[in-house]
Amino acid sequence: MAQYNPVDLLASSSKPLLILQGESDFQVTYETDFLAWQEALESREQVTFKSYPQLNHFFIESQGDDQGTVDEYEHAGIVAEKVIEDMAQWVWNQMD
Repeated sequence: MAQYNPVDLLASSSKPLLILQGESDFQVTYETDFLAWQEALESREQVTFKSYPQLNHFFIESQGDDQGTVDEYEHAGIVAEKVIEDMAQWVWNQMD
């Protein structure tokens, strides 16, 4: 994996991309990772970026005493409806 550069691969691709980010994700962060993807792919057409405040790595609402820790993943949750709607709409739009 150390030799694999996803930015180079995606920058040279002509396929449409949907990049989603939970802003409360402490593993893949909004400030470092999501913004870096936006910068790296800013010249690409057909790239959609969406971020979701209060959602964690699994697109579940981040809350409670374990917020921002691995222990948060031990709590059952449901992927936010807005994420599912956005993904479905993006796929639908690709069929145009």
